[in-house]
This record gives sequence, structure tokens and C-alpha cells, in this order.
Amino acid sequence: MLALLLTGCRAFTTTDVPATLQAEGTAYQSEATALAETAVARQVEVFVTAQAASTDLADLDSINRQLIATARAVVPPTPGREIGVAPGAVMTPGTGLSAFVNTVVSASIRESDGCPDDIRTQFPASIARIYVSTTALAISAGTTLRASWSYAGQMVTEDSYTVPTDQSNFCIWFFLDPTVVPFTPGEWSVTLSANDTPIQPTATFTIQ
Repeated sequence: MLALLLTGCRAFTTTDVPATLQAEGTAYQSEATALAETAVARQVEVFVTAQAASTDLADLDSINRQLIATARAVVPPTPGREIGVAPGAVMTPGTGLSAFVNTVVSASIRESDGCPDDIRTQFPASIARIYVSTTALAISAGTTLRASWSYAGQMVTEDSYTVPTDQSNFCIWFFLDPTVVPFTPGEWSVTLSANDTPIQPTATFTIQ
């Protein structure tokens, strides 16, 4: 009887290996399924986030375009400067694009822009200075400008200036000083040139 009881106990306590493997396999399968479902859910979340970001970017781009359109309507873009030849302009070859207008003599020049003030052709011998000026519609850096002053057809003095940077609508002036050259009454003239090419017309004046 003792042997039978021992055998029965052993039968009750022996591990059911196939059942255990089946249970573990079922658990692994459930866990794998859960992981797969989680991965799919994450992919969906990423896709939805990407779609939302794309929508936001499209909205921002639309807003930017509207702002630019509004700004241009309020403040139109500045057109590029176009250099043309004004009536009476003299083109100077060999100096890039250069055109000069309004070559005159005057009793003074404006400090604000260096352009002529009190334009005249007759000056008293007591005047402090006589100016000659011209306006360059366009002039290249490195262009050397020269003023040659003449009395009774003979050159008495000259001066020069080299343009440091490209300029447009640029007033250029020189002056005649009686401490350097006496203001002898009579007929005078002054010729401006750019890189030794005369700028026409020659300005003439009289010292009384």
C-alpha cells in the first residue's frame, strides 16, 4: 500500500511539460502581438504628427506670402537705378560708363551736395573764389578728373581729382583761387576732362 501511495503522489506531483510549453508559447504569442500592435500605433502617431507639422508649415508659408503681399502693397519695391543719357550729356570713352551734364562756373557751391550755387559768367576781380562744376550721371572708381584754367587762351593752372568709388548723380567741382593765380580782368575759360578726355563744353567767363 505504501508503494501505491508513493506512486500516486509521484503521479500527482510530476510536471506536465507539454502543457507548460503550450502555456508559455501562448504567452509569448500574446506579448508579440501586443508589441506589434504598439509599433503600428506608434507609426500611426508619427504619421499623424508629420501630417500636422506639414499642415502647420503650409499655413505659415501662406501667412508669410500674405504678409509679403501686404508689405509690397504698402511699400512698393524700389526699382533698380537706371543710368541714361540726359539731353546735353557728354559720354566719355575709356572710363566705363560716364556721362556729364551741367558744366558751369559759379560764385559758390552748396556744402550739402557740392553742386553749384550762384551760377554766373561774370565775376568781379575782388571775388574770393571762382568755381567750376559738372554733374556725373555715372562715373567709375579710378577715373581722374582734371580742371585746366586758361586766361586769354593760355593755360595758367590746373588741378586734378581721382574718384575713389563708383558714383552716380555726382557733383564734381574745382575752384580758382586768387592767392594762387591773380584774377586778371579779361576773358577766361576752364576745361574739365576725365582720364584726359575733354568734357564738353568748355566753360567761359569774364573777370571784370
